[in-house]
Amino acid sequence: MKTLAVLFFLINILKKYNEGIAATEGHTWGLAPTDLAKNFTVVLLVIFSTEVLGVFDGILVAIESRYRDTAPALRSALWWSIPSSP
Repeated sequence: MKTLAVLFFLINILKKYNEGIAATEGHTWGLAPTDLAKNFTVVLLVIFSTEVLGVFDGILVAIESRYRDTAPALRSALWWSIPSSP
């Protein structure tokens, strides 16, 4: 997946470069600096996605462990309140 993201990033740069060759005004190399920054940010997010997801997982596990014993046990209460069929 990471290789695919880098490959698409490079293909996008080449595509925009070829489109920009014909342009006579503005950025002649294709990508505007903001587009380049957006594409580079997406590539970095893909490359470091496991670390980013690990951080979010750690946050969610911390929240879950903090509130683990605050909810009543609903399963046992519901189990006993369901009438059995004859």
